[in-house]
Amino acid sequence: MHRGATWSAEERRAAGAFGLAFLAVFLFIGLCSFNFVWGLAFSVQTSLVVSILLAFLFGILNARGIASEISPIVIKEGDDAAAKRLGGAVVLPPEEFFIRRLWWLDWRYTHRWSAEEQWTRNAICGFASILFIVPIAFELWVLADLGFGKRASALALVFVQLPLAFYLSRQLCVWLWPDYVKRADDNAVKRSDRNILPRA
Repeated sequence: MHRGATWSAEERRAAGAFGLAFLAVFLFIGLCSFNFVWGLAFSVQTSLVVSILLAFLFGILNARGIASEISPIVIKEGDDAAAKRLGGAVVLPPEEFFIRRLWWLDWRYTHRWSAEEQWTRNAICGFASILFIVPIAFELWVLADLGFGKRASALALVFVQLPLAFYLSRQLCVWLWPDYVKRADDNAVKRSDRNILPRA
């Protein structure tokens, strides 16, 4: 029997909330990114592939957070029902893995964040802006010599260099302040309430 058939009504409602949140993010990010890439004079096929990949990534990373903000009672009841069905605890290491490393990408308000989280996010963004902006003039010159147009160069810098800048920035923060960043990561996991759910 399919595992979903054993789910309670609370779990199914929570899954529906996740699905609607994912769909909303997927459509919004997909349309925005498609218009952006297509506006750079890329083909419809290229624009579609890029927009689908971005929309899927943003949807996966933000669906639960958005659903929890919009329907917190539904999500809590679904979590409690899942914990009860599975024996008292729900452990989601894959989700914790992404939360622990990507929590600082959360675009929503941060008034519930700890001081460590806010400071670490600001440090990551500060280093990333330097790593992204400083080399741009040199890179544009190199790409122009290689025959890349302005639109292709802009796309490459946004979708290749920007993620790399954020990755290197976080690694730099971990290297400079390992204990502080670890506390920020731990606080983010606790705030998400996703790694271990207590028995109802």
